[in-house]
Amino acid sequence: MKVFTMLCFMGIAAFLGMTLASTQKQVQPINAVIGDESYLETFGRRPDNQTSETFRIETHLAYVTTKLRSRNVSYLPENLQKKRKQMLELLQQYRDEGRFPKNYDHPDERRPCFIDRDGAICAVGYLIEQTAGREVAERINARHQYDYIQDMDMPEVKEWIQQSGLTEEECAMIQPSYFSYGSSEYVSRNRISTAYGISSGIAGGLSLGISALNIHQLQTGSNDKWIPTIGMLSGAGEIVLGLINRPEPLGTAYKIDGKYVDMKNMICGGCYGTLTEVYYTNRHQEILSWANVSLGALTMALSSWNLFHKKEENQKHFQTSTRYGVTALPKSGIRITMLKSF
Repeated sequence: MKVFTMLCFMGIAAFLGMTLASTQKQVQPINAVIGDESYLETFGRRPDNQTSETFRIETHLAYVTTKLRSRNVSYLPENLQKKRKQMLELLQQYRDEGRFPKNYDHPDERRPCFIDRDGAICAVGYLIEQTAGREVAERINARHQYDYIQDMDMPEVKEWIQQSGLTEEECAMIQPSYFSYGSSEYVSRNRISTAYGISSGIAGGLSLGISALNIHQLQTGSNDKWIPTIGMLSGAGEIVLGLINRPEPLGTAYKIDGKYVDMKNMICGGCYGTLTEVYYTNRHQEILSWANVSLGALTMALSSWNLFHKKEENQKHFQTSTRYGVTALPKSGIRITMLKSF
């Protein structure tokens, strides 16, 4: 019975973990070589779907700049050491300017973008532009706009890398990938209504109490049907409570160059700028809802097992025996005795 109880709790815990994980959008790595090492090393955790796109790019570029500066390049000729130092200074300048390209053409997929439709250029593209000219950068963009450095087979790219003081791998390490369609922001509006909070507390307390009673009955072999029946109903009720109170998307807003705009009613023939989609979420209510579903499922599982499992009655079976005796008495005749043992 203890094993069964442990398995129930482990199963529900796994279910809760999977359901909560499924509510998160998968976050794709920002770099093809080191992934999200920059964010993990800087903040001790991986970025999530609420992490600002611009902040991720800035963090990556700052980390890579520091990492490349710390490498021992004494084996390089002096002219390439100077070139390398210049490149890393330009990379720092690029990060400080904070104008990054947008991936407009690959929905739901992070991809590098050499130069976007707004003219914003990527980090490696910026280094090429500043040292070899914009014309060279435009030619590369015409053939490899959304390609990784390793996939660019143009002589201009190979020659530039050889003269930059950087290796091809280091250039690939610099190159970020970009989120599709401008950028996205996730704004958390965490609010749980008083009514939902109170009802969740009552339902959760009832489920825990009934689950404890179910476990007790399963251990003692009680055949009482009221507790598991109530548990089935309360568990189902808590599951319904969690499902109907899952937060709906709170809406989407839009910004152009950082300013909120009404896309629905906006009339303009030529509105230019960087478009950002802003998604509103309510993670606290989402977590509470899945907790209600999971706890309700646990209560139903224990109650159903208690209700339908055949239990041996803990009744004691007594064995009885009776012995009779007849004793002759000297004066009064005989004495009859009966001894009953249990």
